[in-house]
Amino acid sequence: GSTQQTLAQLEAALDAAKALDMNTVLVGTSTADFAAYDSLTRPAANAVFDPLDYLITGARSRGLYVYCFYDLKATYDGVGLVTYPRFDTALMNDVEKELGAFLEKYAPDGLFFTNYDFPESDTAFADYLSCGGGMSYGDYLDGASRQLVELASNLVREKAPAVQVGLVTEPQWATTKENEAGQNTLDPYSMLTDGHCDVKAMLEDGLADMIAVKAFGSLTDSKIPFERIVKWWSELAAENEVRMYAIHAADRMANSTYAGWGSSDQMTKQAITLESHKGCGGSIFYGLASMKADPA
Repeated sequence: GSTQQTLAQLEAALDAAKALDMNTVLVGTSTADFAAYDSLTRPAANAVFDPLDYLITGARSRGLYVYCFYDLKATYDGVGLVTYPRFDTALMNDVEKELGAFLEKYAPDGLFFTNYDFPESDTAFADYLSCGGGMSYGDYLDGASRQLVELASNLVREKAPAVQVGLVTEPQWATTKENEAGQNTLDPYSMLTDGHCDVKAMLEDGLADMIAVKAFGSLTDSKIPFERIVKWWSELAAENEVRMYAIHAADRMANSTYAGWGSSDQMTKQAITLESHKGCGGSIFYGLASMKADPA
């Protein structure tokens, strides 16, 4: 039946990771529809078995580390999982309950938090008026992400100290125009100004052990060239004794619709580029299927 098929697919994915000489398996803990684990507040993918528990056990038996991506704001709206739309006490309570229960049940080697920035929404000001307390609107927006990450990071360190805390970030913290310590890049989205999320300060203040950067641009990308992104983040990571991982857009390999990705050696060149940056702890490949087709 379908459960047997799912089990077979999980086994095949673990075998493929091992065959590609990867030392770590990265697992998403939720999709747009459900959680891939036994969740308190999110609908589960499978009532028959627990995919995450199965993957962690299978990976360990093959000598692989397991890191999980964990969406901090995923919430069930009665149909599927959506991003919780505001910053308030309910969100914080929900994270504490859901992540707390997750940590009691699962012990991956690391957790990479995603979806912790707060782009300004249409209702942001109204949300601020209803729950912003005595602070200014700017402080409410800028403080939201910080409080969320502090809560999640502290929960892991308190309940599961052996689990490494990671953050997944967009490629750009800020441009040099937005902040003098920023990057010489031109992504339309900055974590600091658009996401009201100071990832740089979070690393400087020890809230994470590792940072994974969405370095999706090729080496010749006009807005977010790979090396420029990697250099800035790896230096920041090295200064703060944090491990930095580059997330490569492996799903773009040999796809010429993306600048610089048409040549088959793009991924190899990126890997060589990484080796020259001391703060960089390694690579995460976005989409294992394309790596399997072209392990280079």
